[in-house]
Amino acid sequence: MRHLYFRKKLQTVFAYVAALVFFMCVLFPAEGYAQQKNTIRVAYPIQYGLTEIDEEGNYSGYTYEYLQEIAQYTGWDLEFVQFKGDIDEQLMSAMAAVEAGEVDLMGGTVFNEELAKTYDYPSYGYGTAYTTLNVLEDNTKINETNLKTLDNIRIAVYEKAAKRNAELQQFCEANGLSPEIISFDSLKGAEDAVRDGQADAMIGNDLTPVEGMRSIANFAPKPYYFIATKGDTEIINALNAAILKINDTDPYFATTLYEKYFKDNTSKLYLSDEEQEYVQNAGTIRVGVTTGRAPFQYVDGQTGEVKGICIDLLDYISENTGLSFQIVTASDYDELMQLVNNGDVDMIAGMKYDYDTAAEYGAALTRPFITSQSVLVLNKKTGDGDLNGKKMAMVEGTVLPEGYEERVEILWYATPEACIEAVNKGEADYTYGDGYAVQYYINQSRYENVVLIPQSDQTQKLCFGVVKPADANLLSTVNKAVRSTPTETMQSIMNSNTIRPQDKVTWTEYVESNPWEVLAAVIVMAAVVIVLLAIFSRRRVRLGRKLALENERYQQLYDLSNEYIFEYNFERDEIILSEKSAQLFHSERVVKDSLSLLETDLGEGQDIDRIFQKLKKEGSIVEDIQIKMPDEKLHWLRITAKAVYDQAGKPIMALGKIMDVQQEREEKDRLVAQAQNDSLTNIYNAAACREKVDEYLKQDEDEKGGALLVLDIDHFKSINDKYGHYMGDQVLIKTAAVLKSVFREDDVVGRLGGDEFCIFIKGAGKKAMVRKKYEEIREKMRNAIQLEGRVITVSVGAAFAGKGQDFTEIYKKADAALYVVKDHSRDGLEIA
Repeated sequence: MRHLYFRKKLQTVFAYVAALVFFMCVLFPAEGYAQQKNTIRVAYPIQYGLTEIDEEGNYSGYTYEYLQEIAQYTGWDLEFVQFKGDIDEQLMSAMAAVEAGEVDLMGGTVFNEELAKTYDYPSYGYGTAYTTLNVLEDNTKINETNLKTLDNIRIAVYEKAAKRNAELQQFCEANGLSPEIISFDSLKGAEDAVRDGQADAMIGNDLTPVEGMRSIANFAPKPYYFIATKGDTEIINALNAAILKINDTDPYFATTLYEKYFKDNTSKLYLSDEEQEYVQNAGTIRVGVTTGRAPFQYVDGQTGEVKGICIDLLDYISENTGLSFQIVTASDYDELMQLVNNGDVDMIAGMKYDYDTAAEYGAALTRPFITSQSVLVLNKKTGDGDLNGKKMAMVEGTVLPEGYEERVEILWYATPEACIEAVNKGEADYTYGDGYAVQYYINQSRYENVVLIPQSDQTQKLCFGVVKPADANLLSTVNKAVRSTPTETMQSIMNSNTIRPQDKVTWTEYVESNPWEVLAAVIVMAAVVIVLLAIFSRRRVRLGRKLALENERYQQLYDLSNEYIFEYNFERDEIILSEKSAQLFHSERVVKDSLSLLETDLGEGQDIDRIFQKLKKEGSIVEDIQIKMPDEKLHWLRITAKAVYDQAGKPIMALGKIMDVQQEREEKDRLVAQAQNDSLTNIYNAAACREKVDEYLKQDEDEKGGALLVLDIDHFKSINDKYGHYMGDQVLIKTAAVLKSVFREDDVVGRLGGDEFCIFIKGAGKKAMVRKKYEEIREKMRNAIQLEGRVITVSVGAAFAGKGQDFTEIYKKADAALYVVKDHSRDGLEIA
């Protein structure tokens, strides 16, 4: 049965007919009554996150949205009253207006016995504020997941904030922390102290975040309330009833608003020093993946590649943290558990975020990265939906509540698709599934015997599992990466994996299987055609008048967008620009010579003539090029165009657009550099060294080869032990600077880890050159780095690269040579 596509088409046709009949009927308004509006005036001081308004006058904020939800239950019409002055003046004016009865309500007020004498409070708060400990965003020494890093730090406090300072003291005592408290006579003084390095952290609160800082601890929760004019019991009673309804209907409503307006949703990812060290030394993380769980994780039938939402998210995490993942596939639950028990995997992808499931798999759960509604998949013959005594299909490995299998007859299947197939065939009566997975499979037309019933009170969350004993740094690093993944990135990953083309069905097949439906469709369409012909002449006149207006409207839309529209005539080599595009290039709208307009001056592979020849040959292009703009500066632009052909198939013109992608390219270059560089010394990291050397050797057609040097700082451990890790880091930084000064910019200079460095001299083939470079390193190290008169020396092993070799092969030779030097009192060079 493969005809769902045409059946949907018929349903669409009937819908159009019904709409046509509806508009041809005479509609009589029903009798009703006018309900008197109940207007509530709300004080609206402009406060970050709580009550905001943009330049266009649009309201937003936690309090604003909560009041809108309250209004759904109370029937209130809300009128927001603003006040002049800074925030303190606005708050004072707002509270005075509530006291005088000039406005009815104000939000964001913490309960206070003195204030309760002047204002009425409802019985229930509508949010919670926290005292916070804030550090600079790029402070990686302090780790929010490790309270030990808070011990002995310097905390700046505002001396007059006695209550908040007492909360800090209680927090420190409860966690056994002994910080150094530094008092200031203003909040600005405390903030400046952190920025200037006089203090490591400052006290604050989550409702007023400090720019450039992040919270590393939240404590001392305090509910905040609405306040009303004293004696206004009607409003207070309505507030109490509405807040209770909201909490009962959606217990997570307040949490959702808090995360929207106050949670740190920045896409910046900051790893602590401990986490960065873990990433550098972690090696490859093996991730167990149970296939057949589309769209989350599955094997592509055409390419054999493992794909899915989990896989794409792991790729994103790898790019942004430096973690390296290896996918280990398992065909079913039993095989996955065998991998876990044998210690063959470190993580599990696509686990249900459930503590019973975590216990079953022996894993610690990361934060969930996707939440979806559960869906009941029901066989149509099951009847009215009463599931008592019916057979349930379930995926193997699903953890069920104790005693559940005794009450329900369960049929176990390997994959969600197999469960749905069983329900479709009638082997099972029903199954439950994740909304994304169910929709992915149901989109196929062969499932005609099932109905879907969303379960509004049930959701499923997916996460990664870290196999126990779980490394806390791996868990926290993955959690931070998941939390910092931008919404648009996650949505893009989901869209690319959940959109699946439907099976194609021929018209002949459908007609043969559904003759009466087709006949009915023909009759209906004939009736529609008659009606359309009757009104066509009138519409034609009206459409003619609209055409000019539509053209003008699209021109305005083009001018308002960040895209620049153009047409290109192949025969005349002529570009026709929109008004906005002409302004961009300081040009006339019609340009006879495209090369004079788009000057690149970038050499081979970037000339405009090649791009337009490619467009003419292939029919479409998407090219990023650097264009010399009217200000004589090179700028990255993205040219997208598609050719238009005549009846003979000859390209006559092209329509295209130009987008400014300068910031995108700069960000991409920055991320590439960040991924390749060692965070301490700012030279290449180990992975980048390997990649650069292998890339060079593969392209070395003239057999120029090169020399790989592996360098160790002699007795580096004693430097750390005697002078501390800070001085040890300084020695590493200065060593990197010496190496960069000795070798060419084109050579590969990097840090492999610890005190081990590597240098690849491109084209080097003589020992004399290597010895000369070593002597230069030796001399500069003695002059540039000294600790209390102590001279820093290095040991170097070297090996030459031959044809067909790779980094690993020559590294082993150079490393062996290095150990020869170490066995002979160090401070020397050995060439393999």
